[in-house]
Amino acid sequence: MPNSWKKWSVAFALLALAVGTGACRKEGKSAGARRRGAPNLLLITLDTTRADRIGAYGDARACTPNLDRLAREGARVERAYAEAPLTLPSHVSILTGREPPSHQVRNNGTYALRAEETTLAEILKNAGYSTQAMVAAFVLERKFGLAQGFDGYDDTLDKERQDTTYRSEITADRVHEKFTRWLSVSPASPFFCWVHFYDPHAPYEPPKHLRERFCDAPYRGEIAFVDETIGRMLQELDRRGLMDNTLVVAVGDHGEGFGEHAESGHGLFCYEETLRVPLILHYPKRFPGGRVVPGPVGLIDVLPTLLELLHLPPSTGVQGRSFARQLTTKGDAGDSSTIHYFESLYGLEEMGFAPLSGLICGSLKFISLPRPELYDLAT
Repeated sequence: MPNSWKKWSVAFALLALAVGTGACRKEGKSAGARRRGAPNLLLITLDTTRADRIGAYGDARACTPNLDRLAREGARVERAYAEAPLTLPSHVSILTGREPPSHQVRNNGTYALRAEETTLAEILKNAGYSTQAMVAAFVLERKFGLAQGFDGYDDTLDKERQDTTYRSEITADRVHEKFTRWLSVSPASPFFCWVHFYDPHAPYEPPKHLRERFCDAPYRGEIAFVDETIGRMLQELDRRGLMDNTLVVAVGDHGEGFGEHAESGHGLFCYEETLRVPLILHYPKRFPGGRVVPGPVGLIDVLPTLLELLHLPPSTGVQGRSFARQLTTKGDAGDSSTIHYFESLYGLEEMGFAPLSGLICGSLKFISLPRPELYDLAT
């Protein structure tokens, strides 16, 4: 190569490096600006929690003052639905905004989220957030793929053993210890923290101070314990001056059956008791208290809604639709004609039953079975 060409090549290389360095500095400065002004996000997922076992949803026997306060000062979705009555598929739908046939996580324990899928943690990390997760059960351990995008993913369960089993879990008080320990190191602001509570899952064994009060309803006792723990978490945020600038979201992953349709537990059928979940959002800086979103809303709608509330652009590939306008604009009832998909492959994969899927549109609910079922939920 002639010397003149070598000189020009070096010159162009140095110019490209300078431009690239300037762009990186500009991007870093922009991210820093976002970090200084953006709100924090605390996402609380309530495993195995029915909407109709929360006080804010009309349960007079519930002992959920902290969730009720969040709903009173913020907003609740009256009809929020899981895309599957199973922990792992539901959490994947929350964190990707995609339906199970798309993200391809269809059951617990035998699927893992693919690396090419984009999670809420990855989106927020790229927007300058620090990211942390703490999960309470085996079914959400990092090997199932949800650690993508988290700076820290605390899935330590059994203290005494390295090898966990399908029944491995920790109680809400231990999750709170992890949360407090993480918060005490002053995570970079803004932060995204996902906290998972597993207590309402069977077996129902509330702690001693709630056992006698709920001796005839231990499931309610477990929910009360989680609510009590959420109250302690909110106090920690308030004590550190973080509460006012934190968007708090509490959402169930699926419900629980108590024999209403011959199902005790969850996973097999897709009736209201296992699909309808609480969904509560609290951020007085952005929307006033007392808002009720009628729904129906799916778990896949959580991610696009959070991105809009955090003033971040929508993510490609997301199938959910934001309902942020219904929170921020008085009188906006949303689009009741949106069709919501749900499924359960548990019966097919575990017992060889027919696959189950269905659709919700407005008050109509269709369940595709060998003998199809159509309901008008309004009546």
